[in-house]
Amino acid sequence: MPRITKLKAQRNPNYVNIFVDGHFETSLDLVVVTKLGLKVGTDVSGPLLTKLKKESESAKLFNRALHFLSFRPRSAKEVRDHFQRFWKRVSETPERTKIINELITKLKEKNLLNDHDFAVWWVDQRREFRQKSKRAIASELRRKGIEEEIIQEVLSETSDVENVRLIAEKKVKSLRQENRTKARLKLGNFLGRRGFNWETIRAVVDELLP
Repeated sequence: MPRITKLKAQRNPNYVNIFVDGHFETSLDLVVVTKLGLKVGTDVSGPLLTKLKKESESAKLFNRALHFLSFRPRSAKEVRDHFQRFWKRVSETPERTKIINELITKLKEKNLLNDHDFAVWWVDQRREFRQKSKRAIASELRRKGIEEEIIQEVLSETSDVENVRLIAEKKVKSLRQENRTKARLKLGNFLGRRGFNWETIRAVVDELLP
């Protein structure tokens, strides 16, 4: 029966290289090594070896997910799409799809992945840095895989009139050299590209460029 003949720490102190019968077999998270009670001399049968490799892959994916989440909050769909693209370069199998599902469940259980919190953050970012219409923001959230009920809830206190006025006030400053007709046209088209309806746009344009 194959046995573990060597455990060697990597440069990354969180990982350990495992050698079986004198040959490198896989690397595992130190937490997993401790949990499984692995040590030199441990017998590793076929099923156990398969389990070790699965644990190793799951641990690496979890750390990759943490890195992906470190830049900004993500939706569950973003995480799923990220790993599906990652594996598409190799080959996607039913087993890997199962591992992704388990990873997402684990991230949710640890409160590292929450679609509601992500949606709130996304709306706040749009309100603060890149104002758009409620319709445009809702469309973005749908593409991120957010459920309709959550979208309606997080947008319930968002006002298109407030958003369009904030954008328009900034844009008007760059139109001071234009004549009134051209300035109104440019402002209206600019706001239209942000997804606001023409009734709201007309009211704000009339207010700022009467």
